[in-house]
Amino acid sequence: MKDSSLRRALVDAERYTPELLQNFLVDIEGTRHSSEVWQLIVSLGQTLNLPYIDFISASNYAEWKKTLFIRTSYDSSWLNELNSDPEIHKWSYFRTHAMHYLTPIAVGIEFIDEYRHIPETRVHVLPEPARRGIRAGFSIPLRIHAPPQSALITFSGNHSKREMQLIIRNHGWVLQTAALVGHQRYIMHFANEFSERNRLSEKQAE
Repeated sequence: MKDSSLRRALVDAERYTPELLQNFLVDIEGTRHSSEVWQLIVSLGQTLNLPYIDFISASNYAEWKKTLFIRTSYDSSWLNELNSDPEIHKWSYFRTHAMHYLTPIAVGIEFIDEYRHIPETRVHVLPEPARRGIRAGFSIPLRIHAPPQSALITFSGNHSKREMQLIIRNHGWVLQTAALVGHQRYIMHFANEFSERNRLSEKQAE
């Protein structure tokens, strides 16, 4: 998070939300690049001991495999081999929940007994992230409707079910709001960075 001395002063009427959320929103007001938004999201997760963050967006609902971007706060290269199996990949939280619903959902091996039916092949994958410290998390589905896009931000950590429930109870509203605002701000910057991302010349950009 930004140095508190650099944040704008809030009026008293702005102080009725949790301080953690106030600081996040004020900091995100001043971002000028998608990378700054991402760093604020990661910093928020770290503050709540949820350092493993996934941010995935698909370019439209129907073609969920057409990924717009994927960002993780950790080395996720080990996931590539797992996701190379289409039968495993299609049962991801993004595919099975975030593409269809708007409700935040607790995820990870600690909550496996609370889901609808999940194939054994997918269940067998969960011990690996748990071994790497990703035992439980909180996933927030996200939407943009023009053009239609679906996204998901997941905050995870090495927590028991009881510990994760406590985090969600105490900070779920903060994570939900931060994810919604962070996604909107990230996409705004991401769209403006098209020329930078594709290394277009000034003439091409015109």
